Amino acid sequence: MTRSFHFSRPAAVAGLAVVGALAMTGCGTETVCPPGPRATYDLLSLSSTSDLVTAQKLAPTATKEIADRASRSCALVRTGITTGGSISNLEIVPVKATVPSGTAAKRGPVLDQYQQRLETGLKAFPTQLDHLKATPGSPVFATVLRAIKEHGDAASGTPGPLVIALITDGIAIETTDLGRLLDLQAKTVDPDALRQTAGELRDALKQTHVHASVLIIGFGANSRLGDPQINRAQQLLEQTFKAAGIAVRFSRSDVPADPPATA
Repeated sequence: MTRSFHFSRPAAVAGLAVVGALAMTGCGTETVCPPGPRATYDLLSLSSTSDLVTAQKLAPTATKEIADRASRSCALVRTGITTGGSISNLEIVPVKATVPSGTAAKRGPVLDQYQQRLETGLKAFPTQLDHLKATPGSPVFATVLRAIKEHGDAASGTPGPLVIALITDGIAIETTDLGRLLDLQAKTVDPDALRQTAGELRDALKQTHVHASVLIIGFGANSRLGDPQINRAQQLLEQTFKAAGIAVRFSRSDVPADPPATA
């Protein structure tokens, strides 16, 4: 089963963010970024031992790739790190870089400057990871759920698409809201916990009107599990996210290509 993808331009958000952006005005200039709901990239990380090793290695490259994708699609960027195995410790913070507006003779150079501002704002993310100590737990689903809810709450109107780029080995170990243990490395994974998790994600999408997709960066990269267990964990993640209406892609190292906004 393939778990590695090459960099690509953002497919999930290009439709909303770029439609009409190249339309010429009467003065021969281009609209830099069209009006309307802004897409958002959330670059998030978990901090279990294997997650943190993965994140410290991959974050510098991931920040540059996310800055590139976001700038080309006039998207916003937020970052956050789940520590202590609990989303109560997750603070998702917007990167301070204003999306360009207005017109320009050529939009490319303006977007290049936006990309540079995003890269500058994202420099703190790898530094934060380098100073962290590993903590137990790997709440993959809970982190995605929190990101969806915060994205919906932050929108003043209809929220734009959300792409959650999550650096983790993908082996979720967490407790559901009803107290069920969801452990993807266990020999037997609680099917009720998976169904409950899918339901919570699906309800959050419905309540917030958010269209979300997930990119798992570093999947299985530093896990001590064998390939059969890693492949099974990937299947369970895919099935659970699909049941919730969320498209997901995986990579051991690169940032995967953006999937459609919904499965």
